[in-house]
Amino acid sequence: MRRLTLAAIALVAPWPAVAGPQSRPAAQGQPPGSAPTERPAPSGEGSSGITREQADSILQELRAIRQLLERQARQPSRPVPTAVGTPPPRVKLSIPASATALGKKDAPVTIVEYIDFQCTYCQRHEDSTFPALKERYVDTGKVRYVSRDLPLAMHPNAMIAARAGRCAAEQGKYWELRRTMFANTRQLSQQDLVGYSGTAGLDVAAFETCLANEAMDATIRAEVAGLAGLGITGTPSFLIGKTTDGAMEGTLIVGAQPLASFEARIGELLAQPGVAVAPSK
Repeated sequence: MRRLTLAAIALVAPWPAVAGPQSRPAAQGQPPGSAPTERPAPSGEGSSGITREQADSILQELRAIRQLLERQARQPSRPVPTAVGTPPPRVKLSIPASATALGKKDAPVTIVEYIDFQCTYCQRHEDSTFPALKERYVDTGKVRYVSRDLPLAMHPNAMIAARAGRCAAEQGKYWELRRTMFANTRQLSQQDLVGYSGTAGLDVAAFETCLANEAMDATIRAEVAGLAGLGITGTPSFLIGKTTDGAMEGTLIVGAQPLASFEARIGELLAQPGVAVAPSK
């Protein structure tokens, strides 16, 4: 309980102003600053006064932080490596059959990403690392790449953007709309998203009807609720491992990591005895 109290104090204490988005520490065993992620953070930092709107935003974010801490307190404690060089924790989870994915279903390696479409570090991954992962591993049948939502409360359009991604997936156009959303992380209002749907090749009328259905948000929140207990609290986060009968066990990698970090883990998995890669069709 003392740890939880100290964590709460650290979260709500004033933080110094920065030029860009807040970054969280790198995952254990990785150099500090090498894997930036986004997490809920107070607004209006570094200013001598705040507006009513900013104050309301801060209160909303503090409530979200308190709820997160309460959920973490209810979760059973999990050992966390502390020494530099210690392997990152392993995580087990189930992948819904409806999850959006690229690559062969029987690929020997699975990567599950957790993203927020307003997260600038997710955008960095999309621009600098994802294309090479797709070309070298997904398109060659070695990796199945699964995309999951983790909309952060600090981003006002994160939830509707996640909803938009799922609406696009219903029309088989998730990856097309995803690219456009990441190229426009600051313009993700409902009107913006409807406009992007046409350029992504969607049926605009059907997309607009789907996007207006807020009932989808409950499903997204339910899926997100259990992630904190797995150590997945910031974006982007990734699990890399193997999937058997829809259940995955993998290594958690946190932050906008360089391609080499993914290649190292993928190489370890592909080198294990009995792993075979079927030719891609």
